[in-house]
Amino acid sequence: MNPFYLFKKFNTYKSFRKQIYLFIVVLYRKLKTMNKKKRNFDIMISTLNRDLFAKIVSQTHRFDKTSLLALQNAIRNSMEYYVYLEIGSHLGGSIQTHLLDPKCKKIYSIDKRLKIQPDNRCQKGYKYPKNSTKRMLNNLKQISINLNKITCFDDDASNIDISKIDPKPDICLIDGEHTTKAVISDFNFCLSVLNDNGVIIFHDSHILRSGINVILHNLKKKNIVFRAYNLPRNLILIELRNNCIFKKDKKLKILKIPVFNEWVRQFEDKGVIGLLALIYFLRIRSL
Repeated sequence: MNPFYLFKKFNTYKSFRKQIYLFIVVLYRKLKTMNKKKRNFDIMISTLNRDLFAKIVSQTHRFDKTSLLALQNAIRNSMEYYVYLEIGSHLGGSIQTHLLDPKCKKIYSIDKRLKIQPDNRCQKGYKYPKNSTKRMLNNLKQISINLNKITCFDDDASNIDISKIDPKPDICLIDGEHTTKAVISDFNFCLSVLNDNGVIIFHDSHILRSGINVILHNLKKKNIVFRAYNLPRNLILIELRNNCIFKKDKKLKILKIPVFNEWVRQFEDKGVIGLLALIYFLRIRSL
């Protein structure tokens, strides 16, 4: 046999071994980086660190952010994986923490993407210039290049075929059109697609008070088991059926304030709920 052939074959084998070695090294470093990021995220969300909202501007108060992180932390600690749905995404500010979360396997974003949106606070509605899904996704790319787990619907929730929402969400955030009619419609959609024992949360609950009261009344009328709580600052969360997330999570339990319909709303107008929110926030930060 030609000795030069053997020499060439040996070098080829040696090169192949080197490539395998380099591949293993690169894979190991990548996994190490991923685990480090995962550990960092776990630490940040367990301490309710609002820096998780830092990349994209979010139209939520700092107390709202703390409450949303407490809810996300409680959900992710109670199950292996979870699914998140929100109505009203705008810039993607409230999606970013779930995009970062390795335990969140699917995100649904529903937004009509109107330039002027009807609102209970203003007869002319609120302007949302350059409101587009493309803009939101570009913002989210600052956080993660992989956006495969996000599915977007540029439509009213009532027009979406519920069979397209699969897997079913465990958390639904309603922060879309701020009108009584819209919030009731959005809630009914969330109720129809929600996973068993899921939770539905309303942002800007002080604006949607009349619609939420109708929703609570309808749930009682239909004999659907639920529990409703105020969370600082302007959030209302509804636990459905046998879900007992507040009993399982200490931080979320501290934040909750039971909802007593109009009675709570009257006190909210006088700033009492805001004061309670501050007290509860200081308590949770001390944990």
